[in-house]
Amino acid sequence: MQGNFPFPTPLLRGGLFAAIGLGAVVLGASYGIGAATAMGPGYFPVLAGGLLAAMGLADVVRGLRSRTERFPGLRLWPLACLAGGVVGFGLLIQRGGLLLSVAVLVGCAFLAAKRIRPLEALLLFAVLAVLSGALFVYGLGSTPRDLLPR
Repeated sequence: MQGNFPFPTPLLRGGLFAAIGLGAVVLGASYGIGAATAMGPGYFPVLAGGLLAAMGLADVVRGLRSRTERFPGLRLWPLACLAGGVVGFGLLIQRGGLLLSVAVLVGCAFLAAKRIRPLEALLLFAVLAVLSGALFVYGLGSTPRDLLPR
């Protein structure tokens, strides 16, 4: 399914960002905001959601003023690859370990690209594997065996 939609790209993008931002503000406000010196659990979601909504509204205004930039269409293959990567990561993380899950995620993301560059994919996998492994082991106190398949 591909084709040009009659809406400017900034209008669609801004509307999506504004909706997500307003949703974060509404949900975050239900947790209790607190104050700047004693932040509650809803403080950061409300702040981040408000900024995202403001940027989205600015993009909507830009989209309403300019009619030249058009939405290029919806390509289903990249969308399916990215969704499959996230689902694969979630299904593999328990049994396959973090390294295999990251490999599946990176592989699916590169399948979504028009041109696959194997060296770039391997480099991205290595960097993400090292950073996420270090975060889980040193930052969250997980054991190194959680990185490998069980």
